[in-house]
Parts: sequence; C-alpha cells; structure tokens
Amino acid sequence: KGIYDIHIDLRHVPLLEHRPEKHELGLQASDIMTTSVTAIFPRASVGGLMDTLESCRHGAFSVVEEGSRRFVGILDRSTLLHVLHLGKRHGIFTESESPASAPAIVPYEEMLQQRHPAPLSLAKVKASLTLEDCAMHVDLRPYINMGCYTVQEHAAVMRCHLLFRTMGLRHLPVLGDDHTVRGIITRKDLLLGAEEHDLATISACKSVRTENSTACDSSADSSPGEAPTRPAEAAVETCCNV
Repeated sequence: KGIYDIHIDLRHVPLLEHRPEKHELGLQASDIMTTSVTAIFPRASVGGLMDTLESCRHGAFSVVEEGSRRFVGILDRSTLLHVLHLGKRHGIFTESESPASAPAIVPYEEMLQQRHPAPLSLAKVKASLTLEDCAMHVDLRPYINMGCYTVQEHAAVMRCHLLFRTMGLRHLPVLGDDHTVRGIITRKDLLLGAEEHDLATISACKSVRTENSTACDSSADSSPGEAPTRPAEAAVETCCNV
C-alpha cells in the first residue's frame, strides 16, 4: 500500500475499495447490516424529534408509517435540523396531529442560506424552540427522500458495495418481504465486515501454525535423529496469502 492508503487505514476513514473484496462473494445484506435502526414517523411532535436527535448521532433516519411500520423513505439529519430551526418562522408547526392537505414548507433557498446541507448545531436548534413549539407537530413528508435506494435482506453484499461506489450512497436501508425496515447499511458496516474477515483469517493462520508447531515438537521428541516434517506448511502459506 502507498502512504496515503496507510494513513486512510490508520484514521479509519470509511473509504471503499474500487472493487468488492473476495470475502463479499458469499455474504448477504443481513450478514453485515446494523439492526438497531432509529425510525421516525412522517408526522411527529417537535419535542419527540428533538429527543431523537439528542439520543443518537445517526446521519439519517428511516421514516416508517405509523401502525404498519412500512418503509416510507429516508430523512437525513441535516435536513431535519434545518426544518426544526426554521419551522416556526414559516408556520409549519401545527397543533393538530392530522396532516393538512397542503402543508406549509420551509423554502429550500432559505435552508441553503443556513449552509445546508451542512448540519446546524443541536444547541442552536434547541435554543430557537420554546416549550410551546415542542408541543406542536410537524409534517415531514415534503422533506423525505421517498426514492432512495433500498435492498432486500437476501441481497448480495457485492451489490451493496457497488451501489455505494457508483451512486455515492451514505445509507442503504434493508427491507423485509413485508416492506418493513430490518436494518441499515453504511460504509462503515462494509469496512467492518472486511476487518472481521481479516481477523478471522489471521486467527485461522495462527491456529494452523500452533498445530504445526505442536506436531513438529512431538515428531522431534519421538525421533531425535530424523528431520521433522511439516505436512501443513503449504496450507499455512495459502491461508495467510488469502
């Protein structure tokens, strides 16, 4: 590896290789996905959304239907922060839980003026909200990405790798047959799968070396005049070169 690649590895930057790794051939999305998914509803209370943002540092949230939990789309953290920060100014907070036929929206141009897609600080958003605001509800449907890429649980990890590389994805929801969210995949999940495979390979090599060393010691003790044989030496070299 070059010096830049070495520094990328040392800093644990989630940079994927151009081609999928060999160990990804037999893996499915369910093998590497993160199952602890934080989901939100298309219409939620402002206070509940603030609690969700404070309780985790996820970069995006799966949006699901209330009741059926069917997947609706994905909403990134930055957009949610901007909507909550500018919502009162544009009157998108309502007391009623039922969605309006034509809900008011925060203009995208104004979010750009606030340096969107760069996220706002959570403290700044919290300072702009009152207790009355937190009791209000907000309709998130205009800001949800309903056309995002998704995969099924049995999708090949190689396909997920190619989607991240070619489409510039940051989050990939994994859905079940009933269209509910079973997990989510990020670049870190793909890299973690590669690291676990490397650790398993190293552990297997050490185990083979230990067995060979024990066999050689036993052979040397039983026949001092004979040269010890290493029948599994080629297997060790093959294992460590994978």
